[in-house]
Amino acid sequence: MTLKAATISRTGNHLDNKSTECVFLKINSTTVKMTYQAYNAAETCKAEILSGEALNYLLSMEEAGVVANKSAYNILNKEERAKRAEMIFTQMFKVLVTIL
Repeated sequence: MTLKAATISRTGNHLDNKSTECVFLKINSTTVKMTYQAYNAAETCKAEILSGEALNYLLSMEEAGVVANKSAYNILNKEERAKRAEMIFTQMFKVLVTIL
């Protein structure tokens, strides 16, 4: 993450045919989980807020201004998907700091 936040945990798995990545952040004393997935002509990224013991939906990549790549002919390789996940996390983070 290029912007400053307290990263609690980050995991990712970028394979030839799919990618998943998850990051837990602390933003203004609020714990946020962002999850990215790309596979089979689908791409999603969402942010959830930890409230007590539950995760509650907060924001999607589309709501943060990023259009999902849903092409059935997605030619991104695993390195390109890793860079795209980083770009999406950064864009969503910019929105999250304004609302939290």
